[in-house]
Amino acid sequence: DTSEWKPIFKQAQVNPKDVKEVYIAVEPFAPEWVAGHGEAVVEFNNPIVSQDGESDNRMVFSVEAWTPKGESYGLVKGMKKNFGIIHQLSTFGGRVQRQCRQEGRSIILHRLNLTQEQKEAFVKNSLEEAVKDRTGEYYNTATNSCFSSQVVELNKVLPESHQMHRWTALLGLPRMSATLPGTAGLVLERY
Repeated sequence: DTSEWKPIFKQAQVNPKDVKEVYIAVEPFAPEWVAGHGEAVVEFNNPIVSQDGESDNRMVFSVEAWTPKGESYGLVKGMKKNFGIIHQLSTFGGRVQRQCRQEGRSIILHRLNLTQEQKEAFVKNSLEEAVKDRTGEYYNTATNSCFSSQVVELNKVLPESHQMHRWTALLGLPRMSATLPGTAGLVLERY
């Protein structure tokens, strides 16, 4: 019964220097060629252990639209100031339970070819972003979304020649390749 799935909050220490791999993950949903949820998954050499002894060696950094009780997210509704924004940290095991078991969706991992220094900086920056006060900030499907936020964090650690361009040269519109999680595999391979 999915109504009984409740989040469990725990405390744990994370050491960015222990990072092994960084992935951009996509959780596709219909229409899959364009829609999905993008997030970062970080794998550590050693498990992260919570205060009660539970452990996982992978952590998920997810930027999400905060939906008030009784409301649901929609791509078009997400283009206006309808939803606050939250940064959610979880174990990969917890995310698999929610996405795969509860919601019946897959998770596709794209391993990033980063140096050890870039991986460490990515984890440090992502942790700092995750704990900021987001009061008054809004989720936007095109400009401040799950995937575009990961692009921003990734661009912070990449040399300029490998950064993903977020805006078009003409009219300064959001570039779809840096906005749509469904394009992640092609875009990440190119950059």
